[in-house]
Amino acid sequence: PVVRFLDYSHDEDGKWCGENGEGRVFGKWWLGTDGTYFGLFLESPWPFVIAWIMFGVSGIFTIDNKVHVGAQEVILIVNCLLQGVDAGILIQSNLYAGNMKGKQMFSLPFVLLFVGLAINIGSHWKWLSFALSFPGAFLIIMGQKTVFGARKRGDYTMKNAGKANPYDQVYVYSWGEVIFMMGWILICWGQAMPE
Repeated sequence: PVVRFLDYSHDEDGKWCGENGEGRVFGKWWLGTDGTYFGLFLESPWPFVIAWIMFGVSGIFTIDNKVHVGAQEVILIVNCLLQGVDAGILIQSNLYAGNMKGKQMFSLPFVLLFVGLAINIGSHWKWLSFALSFPGAFLIIMGQKTVFGARKRGDYTMKNAGKANPYDQVYVYSWGEVIFMMGWILICWGQAMPE
């Protein structure tokens, strides 16, 4: 949900700060859109990256309110940081630049990082959490794919020279959002299970 501010601005033609007329995708990668609707910070990738880091850090808290930092927890935090950068900066910047090839290139690490996340979280509760984390990761990936196809300025825009998805085909709250959130609920349940 935190990326909704940036997505809304992009879909409503908010100026992408990475535009520089030279075709470079990452001219100002640390910015998102120009802040017209929700301000520069909320329309940047940083709330998304911060949320991913917080999700990773949540793994260090045990069921009995203690803190445990082992190899698995460090791997989870690194995985979440990489996922935040990949999805929030690399994929999003290519989406806003209309670069389908770049979006597809960074989508493979997105999938692999989610598989890694599912395995890491799935190892909780004597591997019983895998029954929650793997379907959760699958649903998140499928939900994202559906959402990008249904967005006003998603995959359609990149395949059609920057034109917006025709209004009769745009579904702001498509089934992709439902699938995506079902996946997150499962992943979070898996993350909440004890070691």
